[in-house]
Amino acid sequence: MLLLRGAQTSGELRTRTQRLCTFNDMADVEATLTSMVEQQWVQKLPREAGKRESRYRHVFTDVSIDSNTYQGDEPEEDRASDNLSLSQRVTALEQEVAELRQMLDTVLGQ
Repeated sequence: MLLLRGAQTSGELRTRTQRLCTFNDMADVEATLTSMVEQQWVQKLPREAGKRESRYRHVFTDVSIDSNTYQGDEPEEDRASDNLSLSQRVTALEQEVAELRQMLDTVLGQ
């Protein structure tokens, strides 16, 4: 869910993962997140001012994609370099996914 929706609070995660995983209570969610933090799959972000809960985000990549960054009126040269950059990022992400799959196979003993 963190990969799909970005940083979220434990309450948001509990609500949004009901079809994928049933948590009995918030303590179960927190225990799972703590375990994921210890395995360095998730990072607990500092609590934002005025917010009750801290948010969590995945750490599988440092790349943050913001859907509002595209500007349709960019010069064509800029879009070409952006496409090259995007292509390089996709290649790096594909390699990272392959490495993660290998790590998971090792952990799960497959």
